[in-house]
Amino acid sequence: MKSLVLATMGLALGATATLAADLPSRRAPPVYVPPALPAFSWTGFEAGLHSAYTFGSNNSVRTTGRGSLIGRPAYLGTYKDGSSYVGAGVGYNYQFTPGSGVVIGASVDADYVYLHKNAFDVAGAGGFQTLSQYHQRLDVLGTANGKVGYAFDHFLLYGTGGFAFGDPGLGGSFLTNGRVIATGGNNGQLKGGYDFGGGAEYAIPQDSFLNKFSIEHYIGLDKLLGNYTTTLKVEYIHYNLGSQSVALGGIGGNGGYTLNYRTEGNQIRGGLLYSFLSAPAPVVARY
Repeated sequence: MKSLVLATMGLALGATATLAADLPSRRAPPVYVPPALPAFSWTGFEAGLHSAYTFGSNNSVRTTGRGSLIGRPAYLGTYKDGSSYVGAGVGYNYQFTPGSGVVIGASVDADYVYLHKNAFDVAGAGGFQTLSQYHQRLDVLGTANGKVGYAFDHFLLYGTGGFAFGDPGLGGSFLTNGRVIATGGNNGQLKGGYDFGGGAEYAIPQDSFLNKFSIEHYIGLDKLLGNYTTTLKVEYIHYNLGSQSVALGGIGGNGGYTLNYRTEGNQIRGGLLYSFLSAPAPVVARY
């Protein structure tokens, strides 16, 4: 009898466990956590176009007589002039820690600036008078710079500086009382110098509605470029191409003149870049 009772109880317990296993679980389902997006990184190549406003500062023309001071032109002080044209640039950035972190890089930019200036001066002594005309121009301005900055996710602030180059054209002519050119000279050559400044860039997120209004989206360039990020850039630089001299022959019995020019100025750039950035692999979400 005992064996029968124990066997019956065992069957009953087994059936109860089986029925319990078939019942639905009362535990809450796991909460779905979407995969984490990769942290944004500025590492990669970039290239684009920009417009620039260029204005001179500390540009000056000094005259040095090589003989008699008769008819020597007076000193012309600082003047400013500005222009705005188009430029282009390429560069590469490297970010040490994705998200927020230090960014270093390098870039080469060139601009067509067409910065021209003419100045006139009347000077005379002992009844002799001259009309002097000076001209100074800068058609091309370029920079090859290093970059150090800090990124706040899609926003980058940086300082920049390095080598500046351009083609300053410098010259002058002197006219007699009858407005006839008596002597003149020019000096135009590619010249190097230095520059420094700073800037900011903003990378438009891929899912931003601004990308739907971009020019490349309408003309289909986005499909051709593939995986890229559009960035907006604004930058300021101060450039200095140093001094040059132009020698002019004498007039009115004097020994001639030497014109000393200084080419220095500022530039504000603003434009659009296409950045081919490499981001780290996305983080896989776990329950």
